[in-house]
Amino acid sequence: MKDALISLEGKKITLVLYGQDLRAGFGTLSQISSIYLGIDVHKGEDCVVFVSKNRLLCKIIFSDSKGSTLITRKLHEGKFEQFMAEVNSKPQKKLTPQELIKFLNGQRLMRLPKSIYKS
Repeated sequence: MKDALISLEGKKITLVLYGQDLRAGFGTLSQISSIYLGIDVHKGEDCVVFVSKNRLLCKIIFSDSKGSTLITRKLHEGKFEQFMAEVNSKPQKKLTPQELIKFLNGQRLMRLPKSIYKS
């Protein structure tokens, strides 16, 4: 799909695990990607997904040879899934394109344990 307006084919997809103030635009979000995650979105290799603090809104940024793109997604019902970051690691989670679609549609990617205690 070379002529597709939006294509994430071949891009590494990274979900930022801490909530953001999503009043920010592409410039601010790409700076956050660069400074805190070491991802240069302008190279065209990555797609970065940000979620608002209340998990009601999400923004996706990426670039290609034609330009830069910011997509905003708001669910009609429910919230975007929340993930935990590992101690002493970058606050990010890698996603496959299929996982991104599920996430953007409000579906759960991880199953919650029934209990933290063993029976």
